[in-house]
Amino acid sequence: SLAVVAVLALAPELEPWRSGPVPLLAALNRSTGSLFPLLPWAAFVWCGFGASQRSTAWKSVLPVVLACVAVVAWFGRANLTATSAAFFFERLAWVLLLVPVCVALSARWSPRLVLFAGRESLAVYLAHLALIELLALGGRNQLGLVASAALYLAVLAASLALAHGWRTLSGARADRARRAAHRRESSARAA
Repeated sequence: SLAVVAVLALAPELEPWRSGPVPLLAALNRSTGSLFPLLPWAAFVWCGFGASQRSTAWKSVLPVVLACVAVVAWFGRANLTATSAAFFFERLAWVLLLVPVCVALSARWSPRLVLFAGRESLAVYLAHLALIELLALGGRNQLGLVASAALYLAVLAASLALAHGWRTLSGARADRARRAAHRRESSARAA
């Protein structure tokens, strides 16, 4: 929790920083156009680590969600910039609300798609970033609720499809390497 407080305290202080090495600026704030700089996004990682040590039952999650809502009410929703504490705690509340829902759903249905997305998370992440950038270039920044939901599902489906393609290519490459190694081994034995 100390790491979360440190990240949330540093994020607004370092947001105006504009001079220095571009990779460092891109890692720390949005001044270079970075979508997910370490500040404040690292706070979600620390909260995820802390949450992994807790129960996923409603009785454990709900008090934390209510505390997040109280923090947002205290800071006020007027300041929902990407580096504000209200921004962080509002999103954390939504994510925490989804945890028991996902646990309940995975107990009833096999979460094969979720497990696949977890195993191929880097490919899914990179694909969704590329798709979002393409949409932003196309001027699709302001959509209504229905169009946004449809676009979200389209980006999710495309990201998973691209990750599946990547996995297929990776598997085929590994199979070729195994076959080539087996041929070398077989010919070495024959000699």
